[in-house]
Amino acid sequence: MGIEDSNFSTHQQGMIPSGIEGLDIYLEGGITEGTTVLLMAEPGAGSSIFVQQFAYGGIENNE
Repeated sequence: MGIEDSNFSTHQQGMIPSGIEGLDIYLEGGITEGTTVLLMAEPGAGSSIFVQQFAYGGIENNE
């Protein structure tokens, strides 16, 4: 069973999906609900892209 399996879901109860499937897998379901996340990165590391993708994921989920 792999990531490609149609029954695979990265979302777990109490977790907020980041909108980035690979990150959600790494975080074991997403960002823990009720926590604050501080994203710090060097210029050019892709933090702006991460934030845009996170926001887009929220829009797709009507959040």
